[in-house]
Amino acid sequence: EDVVLAGVVTSICIDSAGRAAHERGYRVHILEDATAGRTQTEQDFYCREIFPLYAEVLTADGLLERLRVG
Repeated sequence: EDVVLAGVVTSICIDSAGRAAHERGYRVHILEDATAGRTQTEQDFYCREIFPLYAEVLTADGLLERLRVG
């Protein structure tokens, strides 16, 4: 099963929820354009360096396209 994450405080809320979901066996998808860090530098770092360790990082449009295609 899949979990899609969007929200704020990338380095705490999104990261914690994503790691917990991954540890429970879910496929984790994080919407980089529907999340926000405390700074843009923090956001960019997590999307490039941290999230790919346990999740797929994609845009909201990318997710919608994938759902349309099936």
